[in-house]
Amino acid sequence: MNQQLESIDPDPKRVVSAVRSALEEMRRGRNPLDDGGLVALLATPEHRGTIGKVQSLMTLLEGHGNRVMNELGARHVRGQARMARVLEARRHTGGTTGFFHKLIGLEAKLRQYEVGEAFVAAIEAQAGARAIDPAWRGPEWLPTADELDDPPRWLARVA
Repeated sequence: MNQQLESIDPDPKRVVSAVRSALEEMRRGRNPLDDGGLVALLATPEHRGTIGKVQSLMTLLEGHGNRVMNELGARHVRGQARMARVLEARRHTGGTTGFFHKLIGLEAKLRQYEVGEAFVAAIEAQAGARAIDPAWRGPEWLPTADELDDPPRWLARVA
């Protein structure tokens, strides 16, 4: 996070460049907001690297937290199943609200929960509940964005 904050440069030229890049992406049929909203759109390449690391960390934390919450909630909280359904429905909002979520990066944020939960579930299924423990040792042990999509790859690296 410190890296991210130290590298912020509110240069107006950067904003113009980002808008041009966004328009070019749109011409190619790709929505430039898909990668995290306005923050990612305005990020420099250096920022994107840091943003990627922070997103990987948050994906793991949010996915793990959601998985634990759902598991414990199912046993200890009446109404947890309904609450989980409502939260899931919010992740898939469309229309104007969905566009606004995409614009501010909330859609990408909500997607992190799904990716993180799937990652943790795959790790547990392949190697047991404690197999996620190395992730908490330090930054170099965290899964990368690619490893979040390929849990066995992370397991092999931290073995």
